[in-house]
Amino acid sequence: MSLKYLVNVTIFVILSLVNYAQSLDTSFPILFIEPTTDSCSGARTIDDKFERTITWQIAKSIAASLEETVPQWQVIVPKKIGYQNKLHSRVSYVNQLGVNFFIHLHCCKTATSQEYVSLYHYCRNPFADAIPLRTTLSFVPFQDIHRRFFNLTTRSVNFLHHQLHTLKKTNLSAQILIPTPVGLPLKNLCGINAPACMIEVGLNNSEEWEKYATILSLIIKALLESNMLVTIQ
Repeated sequence: MSLKYLVNVTIFVILSLVNYAQSLDTSFPILFIEPTTDSCSGARTIDDKFERTITWQIAKSIAASLEETVPQWQVIVPKKIGYQNKLHSRVSYVNQLGVNFFIHLHCCKTATSQEYVSLYHYCRNPFADAIPLRTTLSFVPFQDIHRRFFNLTTRSVNFLHHQLHTLKKTNLSAQILIPTPVGLPLKNLCGINAPACMIEVGLNNSEEWEKYATILSLIIKALLESNMLVTIQ
């Protein structure tokens, strides 16, 4: 495969993404749900399925549910085929869209029989990150952009965590472990110019994904309806 061909393909993909971003109705707030890895890597396996397949199924199910229940929001899920999860290209794409909330999905097979839903947000230093960025800055380092929305991110993640505990009172998620949210310097959230979190679901088997799609749809719906995120850009 020649270098010229690769350059032409790369330019075509970038232009396509830019054109798509420009075609969106920006009068509506945007939720971006990103399944783990990309079309070139399936990541971990659960039973006979790749993690990529399961997280994509969950993401599409959440999107379909939210499009009906919260129609004032645009929900974007990358295509299963063709989307490449390269750090700078995906961050540029997401930031060009001007998303109001970003979710990265992971899932894995639990080491025990205890299923769980874990929430994470990007954090390099919990003390420094909580100090708001100066609004007069004309340039913000890639690894520091999360500080722009750090407080809103932690509030949003804690809101989702609270909603999970509220659902725990129902039969839907009574047996699910819900750890305290954790802030880590996660590569998948680095550089996102919006409130962002990672959700990891621990499954006993690959057929459980529909239950978790329902659970995540309910807690995300509650967050979107709270109007916490609609005026961030």
